[in-house]
Amino acid sequence: MTLRAGVFLAFCALLLATACSNRDGGSFLASVPAAKPGGIPVNVRLRIPAQRHTRNPRLRRERFVAASTLGIQVLAYRADSPHNGKTLLASLLMNLAKNSGACMVGSGGTRVCSGKIVVPPPAVDFVVTTWDQPPIGQVPAGKQLAAGNFPDRKIQRGKPNQLGLTVGGIPASLAIALPSPTPVAGVETAYIHGTSASNTTIDANAYDADGNLILADNYVNADGDDRNLTLTLSPSAATCGSATMLGSSGTPSTTLQIPAPQVNGITFEYGQTALAQPFTAASPCTFTLVATMPGLAPATGAVALTGPTLSTYPVTGKHGASAPDGIVSGPDNNIWFADPGGEGVGVVNVANPSSPIVEYEAGTSPAAPFGIVVGTNNNLWFTENGHLGTFSTGSPASLYWYAIAGSPALGEQITKGPADVLEWFVSSSADEVYRINDSGAGLVPYTPATPLPAGPSGIVADSSYPGHTATYVLVVADQTNNTIDVISTNGVQIATYALAGTASNPQFVALDGYGFIWFTSAVQGSIDLVTPGGSYESFPIGSGAKPWGLTFGPDGAMWFADCGKNAIGRIPLDATSPSQITEFPVGAGTKPKWVTFGSDGALWFTASGTGSIGRLTI
Repeated sequence: MTLRAGVFLAFCALLLATACSNRDGGSFLASVPAAKPGGIPVNVRLRIPAQRHTRNPRLRRERFVAASTLGIQVLAYRADSPHNGKTLLASLLMNLAKNSGACMVGSGGTRVCSGKIVVPPPAVDFVVTTWDQPPIGQVPAGKQLAAGNFPDRKIQRGKPNQLGLTVGGIPASLAIALPSPTPVAGVETAYIHGTSASNTTIDANAYDADGNLILADNYVNADGDDRNLTLTLSPSAATCGSATMLGSSGTPSTTLQIPAPQVNGITFEYGQTALAQPFTAASPCTFTLVATMPGLAPATGAVALTGPTLSTYPVTGKHGASAPDGIVSGPDNNIWFADPGGEGVGVVNVANPSSPIVEYEAGTSPAAPFGIVVGTNNNLWFTENGHLGTFSTGSPASLYWYAIAGSPALGEQITKGPADVLEWFVSSSADEVYRINDSGAGLVPYTPATPLPAGPSGIVADSSYPGHTATYVLVVADQTNNTIDVISTNGVQIATYALAGTASNPQFVALDGYGFIWFTSAVQGSIDLVTPGGSYESFPIGSGAKPWGLTFGPDGAMWFADCGKNAIGRIPLDATSPSQITEFPVGAGTKPKWVTFGSDGALWFTASGTGSIGRLTI
């Protein structure tokens, strides 16, 4: 929900641009953003009834808040965001005393008060708080009477926008508020994509007979008797896993008794339910929400949890049948890949991935590009048998070649280096680590003081390594000796981690910045790591697994391609058990090789078996 705001008060009401409220209804002072062009005024209409109990007017209790309400604050926050000073968009503070000019007094003493708050479309969260004292240039020092959270209020240009509220009104109808809902068979449904446990904020509200949202310290009927709003949830299938709600009581439950509007909203917490129902299934797991109150018609909503969604895009090779391998998100925000089968380097337009994929020459045929990376100079670099190629994304047809003596086979993994060394890569056939300098020295084998690994297969460079003063390090996977080697770029061997007693045969590597070295083992069918202390941990994936390329995800997990099981896998960085690995099938015969996250937040992968590029939304 979104609001950004300039604020003014009609009818001589008091304006305060320094007050805002935290999530639990308390107060603090913060700057409210200035109004921006294009904001839309929302009319705030507050009804303060002076009704009496139908059974006995003298039964009106002291805590009934309508008659004593003298001040109100309306805060507008970005939709679907935490409520804090950074997401605050606008604030309106109103004096509601009968002589303030902001209110009109009708028959029976009912007050109708009006003001305006300017917010941007398309949606905002409103948080409303009332006091028993009028504001005098700041949030009142008196007692807070009531507070409510009214999320995801749609703001539309060219249409009347109104926030109607009633203080201490009598509930006549109920509604469930969900983030960005979509009507499905008449039920408002919020769709949430995810791969791990998380939460979202929902709400349930009561309305009076005029359709105004009710603000109250307690819901009551016309006789002043307490009436709880009950909210329950139930899953569409037993395989959907667990989900609970968390209200003001702080106790997770599938049933909540709600005595008054929840200023914090209600937290809907779900486990790894999206994983129980694969994204290829006909329908997602759905949790139905039902709000009830005695004497009123129930309100229904739903939250549908879905796993990643899969799209594939075919590739036509430049000179042969496509079998894409390495993949990277380019500086132009598009997806670039190396295609040894098609003898080219291709690009997917992220903004329009269904448009034809273009491949460019990767050298004199027969060319076989494998690894690809964005270099220090923002050009793309790729490995090819006996050569290293480079080009700018602005002119991919202008290819520059570096020849390697002996024309050795080059590895699939190439890594960006420090400023004076553009790239590092390996050749298992030549038992060499290579580097390309930016100084004009060109392509040279790297000869450190300590002998290099005998069978390098994977390599990654990083700017630091915990516990060492080296400004840049190389982590090299050595399949021949079954070791992980950490070497400084000035030639000093920092550490060699022997994976003795295992069949790991490390292949491709990643360094997480905290000293944990992750690597794939296609031979062993596992995702493995070496801790900063040198301990070796292995996470077997299962029968038939053949993990290949890997990358860190924005969700705090390691993602990898499983060529053997035709799947994309995920393991949390804090995993302690193989059971925490999740795999998403991407189709028989796809044989995914490498993975990367694109500028659109999706995971992209090469499908060498089907000659295509895949995309997962996560």
